[in-house]
Amino acid sequence: MTPPGPAVPPPGPILGSSLPAGSYTGAWSGWLGGWFDGWFGDDGWFAGVPAPVLPLKGLSFGGGVYILYPHWESNPAYAISTGTGVLRQHQEDFSFHTEFAPYAFISYVGPTGLGLRSRFWRFDQTSTIFLQNDGLSLISSAAPLNLQNSSLGAGDQLMFEGGLQITVIDLEATQVSNWGLWSLQLSGGVRYAHLSQHYNNLEIPASGSFDAISSGHNFRGAGPTLAVEARRDLGFWGLGLYGSARGSLLFGTGRQNAFLVNNGNLLATASASRSDVLPVTELELGLDWCKQIKNCRFFVQAAVVGQVWYGTGNAANNDIIVPAGQSLIGNSADNTSNLGLFGGKLVLGLEF
Repeated sequence: MTPPGPAVPPPGPILGSSLPAGSYTGAWSGWLGGWFDGWFGDDGWFAGVPAPVLPLKGLSFGGGVYILYPHWESNPAYAISTGTGVLRQHQEDFSFHTEFAPYAFISYVGPTGLGLRSRFWRFDQTSTIFLQNDGLSLISSAAPLNLQNSSLGAGDQLMFEGGLQITVIDLEATQVSNWGLWSLQLSGGVRYAHLSQHYNNLEIPASGSFDAISSGHNFRGAGPTLAVEARRDLGFWGLGLYGSARGSLLFGTGRQNAFLVNNGNLLATASASRSDVLPVTELELGLDWCKQIKNCRFFVQAAVVGQVWYGTGNAANNDIIVPAGQSLIGNSADNTSNLGLFGGKLVLGLEF
């Protein structure tokens, strides 16, 4: 993220200064509350040691939220089959909603426009569906690693749950260039990401013990990330228009574990692991506003955001649901579904 306005400021104020011998007591008193005044006097242990110098010009930091809505190509919770002879099948996907994801960054830009930046954000959301079987339908769960549960009994109470968690950390070098009202920032570095999803199904029949399925799978990896951001100062009210694009290529490992409980007893378990490559693309387009406050600038950024995480799979890593006991169509544990995140971004920060 490029703070609004000129991104390569002139050298600015510092905290502390180099003081002549005999003057260190006062400099360090401001930092240490006078506790160690005697250490830095003319006869102290650290006589002649300069006071601390902390350059702040070019430092930026801030935080805010992504406001994201997740989309899957297919994210099945259950399937309903009705009729006799030729069954009519309907798949019901999980319905997720908009969720807040905390975001934070810190960056430093030197006098030549070269700098460093670190970013962090995390998304966490769960969707739950409750229903009761009317006894006229066969309700089948998703089939993580080919483990599946089904309900036929009238009065069966059913719960289906899917969840998604994403944690992202970026560490990158940046280069800023300015041309009049335009500024361009190029960045490249390393991204670490941990993405996990889970699926749970619980069936409580009208009589007898419960049945259940539980599955969780994750991807943990790191790889190169490249981004470009352009900003145009609108010339009034401190407003600017900006857009950015980012691409990341993550190399890592994924693992899935699942188990099936029937009549209260563990019936089957399954697991799978793989090495994987996960591409990610991101786009942002928005406005920013800034205001000078003494030696720093306060800024606000608001943007529309779109991301695609390729090949993440869905909650159960499941593609197509068919009733239990029938032939599976294709591979029921499909880990190639894409995940999209769409929404907004609101950030507040300070630039020195």
